[in-house]
Amino acid sequence: MADQRAKTQLFTNYRYALYASDVKFQPSNRPSGRFDEARQYFSNKHKMCGLKLEASVSYPGICVGLSRCYPGSISDLTIFVQRQDFHLQILQKSNEELLEEDNGEGWENYSHFWAVLVDKGYQGSQSFIRAIHPKKKTIRGNLTVEDSQRNIRVSSDRVLVENYFGRVSALWKISRSTYKWSETSYDSISRITFALTNFHVSLMSLHASDGEFYKSALAKYYSQGEYSVNIRTTTQANYRKRRAARLRTERLVHAQASVRHSTTIFEIVC
Repeated sequence: MADQRAKTQLFTNYRYALYASDVKFQPSNRPSGRFDEARQYFSNKHKMCGLKLEASVSYPGICVGLSRCYPGSISDLTIFVQRQDFHLQILQKSNEELLEEDNGEGWENYSHFWAVLVDKGYQGSQSFIRAIHPKKKTIRGNLTVEDSQRNIRVSSDRVLVENYFGRVSALWKISRSTYKWSETSYDSISRITFALTNFHVSLMSLHASDGEFYKSALAKYYSQGEYSVNIRTTTQANYRKRRAARLRTERLVHAQASVRHSTTIFEIVC
């Protein structure tokens, strides 16, 4: 943080935030094996199998922390909680930094730590770390004007990590297309692509267009997932129709056979 302050490389609204963290999703082939094992990789949000990793990006766009990969069903908050030791270590202030003025959000409970910017999915993370996230609407109410303006400020600073994901996806096809290689190689590949992206950002700063590229990639994932769900739903519906027709035919044949059998017995008796 001292280096960032010396270079005045701070977030616009939350100058006491050290970095922004988020989870990057990438589709992958459905793992072979038992159903309950493969189900761990299915993301209900994206409606497809995939892998996740958490990245922490500091201003002006350098990745300072990267997690291992997680199955797609693991929530973003769960990953964040499992990595809280890493975050607490990085966010802890040095003795010199403790002398700097800091009366920002969350300072009362975490005066020895810098803040981290996260999204709405990290509700509850403030119980163990100095997290700053947008506020959600209550069940039967709306946000106040102050809360809405605060959410805009948080999102405008936190968008840095989404822009970074967009740059990674734009530079490296292996980071945006369906991952088909071994899961054991995913971490190594991700660390290489993120390290090279850090160098690229040092030469060409991040732009809003990078974030738009990432949003388009997520939209593509969602459309692919919806298409797969629709195909699966149609296939299952057709199967149920064919099965119902087959059962009706079998019942009809059985009924006709019973009638013929009864008629034969009646003729013999007579």
